Amino acid sequence: MTFYLYSDKPVSKPERRDMYYFDNNSTTLIEDSSVMREMTNWISCANPSNILHKLGRDAREKIEECRHFIAFDMKVGPSEVYFTSGATESNNMVILGLVRQYLAKKKKFTIITSSFEHPSVFEVFKHLESEEYLDVVFVNPCSNNNSQNCGRILPEDIETAIQNAKSPVKLVSIMYANNETGAINDVEQIGKICRNNKIFLHCDATQAMGKYIIHPKKLNIHAMTFSAHKFHGPKGVGCLFLNKKMRCQPEICYGGEQESHKRPGTENVANIAGMTQALRLAHLNREEKNKTLIDKRTYIENKLSKYLQFRVLGCKEFRLPNTILCLIDDLGKCNKILVKELDKKNICVSIGSACQTKKDMSHVLKTMDISQEQAKKIIRISLSDYTTDSEVRYLVQNLIKIVKKLSKKENKLKV
Repeated sequence: MTFYLYSDKPVSKPERRDMYYFDNNSTTLIEDSSVMREMTNWISCANPSNILHKLGRDAREKIEECRHFIAFDMKVGPSEVYFTSGATESNNMVILGLVRQYLAKKKKFTIITSSFEHPSVFEVFKHLESEEYLDVVFVNPCSNNNSQNCGRILPEDIETAIQNAKSPVKLVSIMYANNETGAINDVEQIGKICRNNKIFLHCDATQAMGKYIIHPKKLNIHAMTFSAHKFHGPKGVGCLFLNKKMRCQPEICYGGEQESHKRPGTENVANIAGMTQALRLAHLNREEKNKTLIDKRTYIENKLSKYLQFRVLGCKEFRLPNTILCLIDDLGKCNKILVKELDKKNICVSIGSACQTKKDMSHVLKTMDISQEQAKKIIRISLSDYTTDSEVRYLVQNLIKIVKKLSKKENKLKV
């Protein structure tokens, strides 16, 4: 496949089989042809809002078929599922929509989140700190390296924040799993605390959806968000679950009547169809897939620990099965140089959150008391359901070789 960028010279798109992709927490690749086929079938369709003719009705029926499947997967009602452009939009819709409702009453209230959230939540809360009638509280994760909960947001800390709040708490927003460390929070217990205190709970489940089958109502979650591109679906599409019993008005832009007036704009039928098929595939034999991912993850960690000064950061036990955020102590050069050297071997890893790569250090690493010097030695390896044993071995062999080579060069410069 070729495409053109402002010139007549063709630029070749690398084939997946030529690449060793270990950056799946940033985004996943569409691996299964059935996902692409679903998208292709609906890439050219009529407007689903016009149901007076057959082509419009066909598009509408496809959207509703997808809505019913996703609702069934989450054990919620179809009327509680809304299609959006992704989790960033969905998170903004819920948080800003709810906050705006309470700001209109001109009475002081509190909203609580963690310092570990994705920027699409964290930055919204930072922005809201300037509001006159609003107290914004950030809860830090457990920082005890000897604790099995290291890197997690502890339910008791959320409860303490609620009890110590200077005004009534109206919203708690906690992610299901962290995109950098892979730490999984005890959302069920946090949900019980919010239920007992009659507080709206929003959960960004972007990194967890597809790796786990999540039933938000069982967890007392009132609003949950996710994006398709994290489980081998298309980019630019996602979902918002919003419990119909909750009086939340997430409209932050206005226009047509699509998505029950919650999210105006013509629906992207092709991407919705692709997302639904990708989720269907992701949740097939999910427990077995996670066991396989843990086996591969353990192999990588054991091999790297044997040959390098290597340690996993954050929570080790309650962690996404595919994620390794690690600090390589004997890395002489900056991690960006390591990533570039791996890229020469067609290996893709990251230095952390894809949303933060232009900054010196993410707010997540700062929360973990990581120094600037340590941050330069951190990389993130994230596997997928399609990662093979041979790809894992290729990664380990080349990573060890390149780190040792860079370390030797650094030592020579110091002599």
